[in-house]
Amino acid sequence: MILVTGATGQIGGETARLLQAEGRAVRALVRDTASAAAAALAAAGSEVVQGDQARPETLVAALAGVEAVLVVSVNDDRQVEREGNVIAAAAAAGARRVVKISALGTAAGSPISILGMHSAIEERLAASGLEWTSLRPGSFMQNFLRYADSVKAAGVFYGCQGDAPVALIDTRDVAAVAARCLVDGGHAGQVYELSGPEALTYAEAAATLATASGRPVAYVDVPPAAARQGMVDAGLPPWLADDLVGLAALFEGPLGRQTTPVVADVTGRPGRTFAAFAREHASLFRA
Repeated sequence: MILVTGATGQIGGETARLLQAEGRAVRALVRDTASAAAAALAAAGSEVVQGDQARPETLVAALAGVEAVLVVSVNDDRQVEREGNVIAAAAAAGARRVVKISALGTAAGSPISILGMHSAIEERLAASGLEWTSLRPGSFMQNFLRYADSVKAAGVFYGCQGDAPVALIDTRDVAAVAARCLVDGGHAGQVYELSGPEALTYAEAAATLATASGRPVAYVDVPPAAARQGMVDAGLPPWLADDLVGLAALFEGPLGRQTTPVVADVTGRPGRTFAAFAREHASLFRA
């Protein structure tokens, strides 16, 4: 039995679907079993169980008989506590293998709090006695779906990535690597940095979206302070807005543009290109 936490999210949900397609026994941890996403997981063959990473008492039954666990969650200021609860519960339940979704640039003492929290969670995982693998993806292609309304309305999207190329990765490729690490041997103790197969500037990404959607699309770079204020105005906590601006600055350097062979090496197929992603989602960007 494989437990997938964050099962209604992009990476967790896709990991569950891939494992189900292989005929694996999957248990999906969700907070709301009545949600449409939970119903879809159940219809596809997952055993859906209610639980909350922030409430350790709900994890005991979810982990009964589980051999491998995917640990993934949203970014918030309790992430170390929540994911730490899952790791501790997995060890107590006798699980053997844990795969954690971390982030590119993770480092102890990072001024970007998300990266520091991931580092603290990885330390707990390494000390747990479990067989573990940590996946550190970079910036997601799916983040561009947030720009769909702006592109539809005005043919433009805004950011603070400058003219730096970034090796964007499709979340489905992250899930494909996670699925293999959960099932196959040979990945214990590994920290994998994941990227897409190519690095593009956001201006090049805009041109790719334009080609796919058949309409003009432009990228407008804004100062980091203005980007941060826009995120706060949209409802993001100030600390998270600071982190996202910090990540954009970090990815302007060599780290953001590096490409790695991990997706192909682990899954046996190349990662998706941004052009393929743009074609698949082109209708979302058309007026």
